[in-house]
Amino acid sequence: MRIVLVEPLYDSNVGKVCRVMKNFGFRELYLVNPQAPCGAEAEKYAKHAVDILKKAKIVKTFDEAVKGCYPIVGTTASLHKGESELVRPKPLSKAIGKIKGKKTAIVFGREDIGLDKDTLLKCDESIYIETSGDYESLNLSNAVAIVLYAFRLRWRDEPAEERAGPRLMRQALLCADEAVDAISKELLNPVKCKRALKNAIVRSYPTSEELRTIICVLKRFAKKMH
Repeated sequence: MRIVLVEPLYDSNVGKVCRVMKNFGFRELYLVNPQAPCGAEAEKYAKHAVDILKKAKIVKTFDEAVKGCYPIVGTTASLHKGESELVRPKPLSKAIGKIKGKKTAIVFGREDIGLDKDTLLKCDESIYIETSGDYESLNLSNAVAIVLYAFRLRWRDEPAEERAGPRLMRQALLCADEAVDAISKELLNPVKCKRALKNAIVRSYPTSEELRTIICVLKRFAKKMH
């Protein structure tokens, strides 16, 4: 599993994240345009997880950080009222049982503003940690620790099944878009339909065989409607 930090601000948090990653057995860290220098102070806070810090990949864009990953799981501080069901985050306790895949990427936003809506829309799932309504925001490293602990417990008790990989998933989503385009004139909101279809496919975590069947059906549908 890959941990992605988007524009982290403080070396102390980067170091602490490396430390909790090692605590729970996760080693792959990507940093998107870090605002922190990731230097001596980060090493101090990483303690015995300096190896994770030194092997961390620094990239310029979110797309680079999640390339080859599926599912991509974004994190947010809380449930925002009024959001569409298509983009509304789920509580970690309910989402954890459904998220499967060896290529999973868990994405955390910067300490002051979190992940913006455009980035969350690029994620296959979005989750939040249920906290007291009095104060919802968690320190970055604490949030990472809670999420990784939840995944460690779940994977220990129930090993993830082999699921379709990101390349096949991209092909399926392209076919889904083409199917919607084929009947777009009959739809009130094709963009919303594409999002809903994407969510239905991605969040079912299909096997490769299941996804190939879906692709075949979508291709035949689009061909027949053109």
